[in-house]
Amino acid sequence: MAILNSNNADVLCTTIAVGFIHQSIVKRNPQRTQLIYEQKTLAQESEEMPMSERQRITKENAQISCKNAKTVQEHKEIQTLLAKVGCHVDIKEALPQSQLPFIGAKHGGMTIDEFSQWAKDFKVVVDQLQKVAGTPLRGAYIGGLYKIVEKTISFIGASKLEIYPPHYREIDTYEQEKISTAYKDAAKTTNQSLECIRKVGEQFKSLRHYIPAGYLSGEKTPDTVTKELLESLGILDGKFLFKSNHGMTQAIMQFGNTMNKGQEMCVEFALSSGTSKIGSCIPCSIFMEASGMPATATHLGCGDNWSIPNLERQQGHILVRRWQEYVNSCYNKGCELLRPKYSTLLATLGTINSGILPDVFLEALTYEKPFIERMMNTLKQV
Repeated sequence: MAILNSNNADVLCTTIAVGFIHQSIVKRNPQRTQLIYEQKTLAQESEEMPMSERQRITKENAQISCKNAKTVQEHKEIQTLLAKVGCHVDIKEALPQSQLPFIGAKHGGMTIDEFSQWAKDFKVVVDQLQKVAGTPLRGAYIGGLYKIVEKTISFIGASKLEIYPPHYREIDTYEQEKISTAYKDAAKTTNQSLECIRKVGEQFKSLRHYIPAGYLSGEKTPDTVTKELLESLGILDGKFLFKSNHGMTQAIMQFGNTMNKGQEMCVEFALSSGTSKIGSCIPCSIFMEASGMPATATHLGCGDNWSIPNLERQQGHILVRRWQEYVNSCYNKGCELLRPKYSTLLATLGTINSGILPDVFLEALTYEKPFIERMMNTLKQV
């Protein structure tokens, strides 16, 4: 049954995000995670460069500065809008990637300062992978388990993709073409990321960073969605969506219940040109909070197609149950905060019962756009 469209998907995502921000940040002291925004680094020029190259860099830096200023303004505006619904938060500029080049799943009262001391270990990893990749990959979110004492990283892999039929939204021909293109791009990045990890495996051993057998998936993601592939999944009308299981989510599902929290932590970093990846997206941060391991930082950028690995087969998993309960909790708190001013918008969601709400939320994430855009679209409608 079609419950969702692009507009009320924004309302649903905003409602859950507002509830999460209120419960995890506003009402917690110390706050469980920090809302951040990222600023792009300006390119460096030197007198030795040809004039044409220096002119190119000057032009590029002007564009970056303009975009950075827009980012600051947007986050000031969303901060004001959040305050009007009872979410008084301070959205800060992210730490430089050199100080914190990864996201950590915090536990046991860990602080950002503690995480920063491990930056050098992760810079070795990122540098080696980037060298192999050559051109930065877009959206390559690689997860694993970091052993603090040994200074070793057990990689679990990059984002893992799953194809599934839509349950709560309609898909027309134009939308399906966009979804197919997005899937193809994501599959390419995932496969390139896995290849990079494999190529530097031996180097990591000498650097005290290694890949234990059994963790890293060796399966290549199909980069083309064929009719035969869809039919094997029971999709006969050609209409499909896809889930993206980020590296952090995979790591928590793999290690979360068995890791030694005094000496180990789940981590994620990006081999990417699109983000310096020092903050988790809202959907990932919600899952991490529900798991009892909140993110070091949370951004309001994209969380498109986010999901939990093999969700249908893991409905009874304790971390899945906690996530489902927490999504409902965030939604209920968000409705409570938004209802006085946004009751008409909330009405567009109809009656979504708690049993299907988490799945409807995941499908709402298939309408691709940054969370700050979703929230602006909703909170500016007064």
